[in-house]
Amino acid sequence: PSLVGDLDHLNAEEDSGAQGAQGGSRLQQQVRLQKHAEPMASPAPDCTTALFMTSQGGGGHLAAARALQECILDNDESAIECIELIDAASLVEASISRDSLPRSHSVYNFLMQNSCYQTAGLGGYLASYAVKWRQTALEGVFQELWDLKRPSIVVSFIPFFNAAMRASLLRSLPRCRFVTVVTDMENSAARPWIDAFDETSVNHAIIVGTESLELQARHLGFDGQSVLRCSGRVINSKFSIAKEVFEWQPPPREREKFVICFGGTAPMKAQEIAWHVIETFPERDVVVVCGSNSSLFLKLRPLGEDDSARCVVEAYLSAEQIRDLFLQAICVLGKPGAGVASEAAACRAPMVLESHGLMPQEEAVLKWMTKLGIAVTVDDFCNLPADLLMQVDECTAALAAQAENRAVFEAADFLQQLMQGSSKRF
Repeated sequence: PSLVGDLDHLNAEEDSGAQGAQGGSRLQQQVRLQKHAEPMASPAPDCTTALFMTSQGGGGHLAAARALQECILDNDESAIECIELIDAASLVEASISRDSLPRSHSVYNFLMQNSCYQTAGLGGYLASYAVKWRQTALEGVFQELWDLKRPSIVVSFIPFFNAAMRASLLRSLPRCRFVTVVTDMENSAARPWIDAFDETSVNHAIIVGTESLELQARHLGFDGQSVLRCSGRVINSKFSIAKEVFEWQPPPREREKFVICFGGTAPMKAQEIAWHVIETFPERDVVVVCGSNSSLFLKLRPLGEDDSARCVVEAYLSAEQIRDLFLQAICVLGKPGAGVASEAAACRAPMVLESHGLMPQEEAVLKWMTKLGIAVTVDDFCNLPADLLMQVDECTAALAAQAENRAVFEAADFLQQLMQGSSKRF
């Protein structure tokens, strides 16, 4: 079913030439809107609709959006009746470049596959500059979307575009709320989530999961009533029971599985890491989560079919499967993405991280984890220290002391208050 109306009717309209060039332009824009919206049933005209603005780059933005979507729609009393996921980044690129350039998420995921993390981080600075340069054009793209969809509330899970979205939304639908759910640990030049408060910010609220983000938002002019500080980053509600299950789990060194998980796209280097872990700890199992890296999955599949190797190779896993896997993990080897780090912390699973070659937004996550004592840093995944099991065991007490992450419930409740007009923050 179409999210943007009857495209057959629009095609007939174009064929008849009734609307001329303007109609063709409108048709092309609506086709682009449909292409970058998640397929679902068209909402009823009087349905209270939320637009969740997300991206395919990495995977963390989309995972957070779907977690909040699920939490809201599971509540029979929710004021939000329909949620549409919009691939905002691809929509912007298709509208401005007219499909003449490769998609940024494809480039980003290619860099992830090849461990080019610092190059990917540089791309964030370039994107930030390009967005400022094309601010007016971006506002026009988003205003067309708002005029077409007529949402009751817009929630952004991505950086870069928030200023353009809120300014265009205020012009198009002055009474519509705009909310940014920050899925990183800090606001930065490489990943600008929070723009300075100005005359377009009157309907803008920000949901954050760390003290540093809350302070950054206030420094940029947002008062305490405009910022919701949650108990952590938004992750799937399936992780909310992890604390209870953890109490029955053995300490890390007595568990059976090393988990290699780099988030949405694992690097090809994960094959080498897996071999090293198998050789170093032959009595333990190794699970490799490949994500969207199909080449890695195909290369590792023969290893996974070898019973003597004690290796399991997975592509995508559901939130529930990731939770269960992390609860059984000796540790999780990967990079400090905010999503995986928050999920591992919720499951009380120590992380093992390389201390170099990180993207700018990951520096804040590494700092957060090492400060809390819930991660071990190494120089090279393929040269793990002999006392690794002792080091991950030392994280146990710090992990057990972590407060439960209920951010998805807190964010859902906040959106409910906004929709009902009962939030004291506005």
